Amino acid sequence: MAVAVAVALPLLFLAIAVHATPTPMPDAWVARIQHALGIGGLLCLTWLAVRAVRAVERRIVREHPTDTSDNLAARRIQTQT
Repeated sequence: MAVAVAVALPLLFLAIAVHATPTPMPDAWVARIQHALGIGGLLCLTWLAVRAVRAVERRIVREHPTDTSDNLAARRIQTQT
């Protein structure tokens, strides 16, 4: 999760800087840069969400082991997870 945040924070700060700084670049370039930074931010948020869901899944599977003699409930919970 730290890698996703390490990528997302610079993108966020760069987007803020591009928006706040008057640039000699044409407006079309600035718009494209902002669009690319927005896409990168959305990708990072999606990456973080996938990692969070995966962590919850691992915890549920770890808390309900199937190596016991009566594992019907654990198998049901793992299947639903």
